[in-house]
Amino acid sequence: MLACCLLNEITKRYAGSVKFVNILDFLEMTKKGFDGKDEDVAAIYKAGLLVLDDIGVQMSKEWIDTVLYRLVNGRYINRLPTVYTSNVPAEGLKIDDRITDRIDSTTLPVKLPEESIRKAARQQEKNRLLEEIENAP
Repeated sequence: MLACCLLNEITKRYAGSVKFVNILDFLEMTKKGFDGKDEDVAAIYKAGLLVLDDIGVQMSKEWIDTVLYRLVNGRYINRLPTVYTSNVPAEGLKIDDRITDRIDSTTLPVKLPEESIRKAARQQEKNRLLEEIENAP
């Protein structure tokens, strides 16, 4: 959510292309093989600012490392800003070291409190349900 807020603010202040993509959605988009003809994938590669969400949730497979390396390295070489969101620090990502090196060398980590918003929302919902049960006629 914080990354989306950041993107919204940037688009208000600056012109340029911004893209937000979840890592699993990106991998699914490229699964059939990216040959440069898929406009959606090409737009992600060329975005002036890219948010790559939930990096680290993907499985470790050679083709995944190849796809991620192509994206991260391309943005690294072209000096395109990229925001990576993850529950895992860069050194803990289960991806090729060349990828983590490029991510680590181009990012400033922002650590957020490890309080799960989803867990807190679920607990509030449970409390509300218990209250309804207790107050039922």
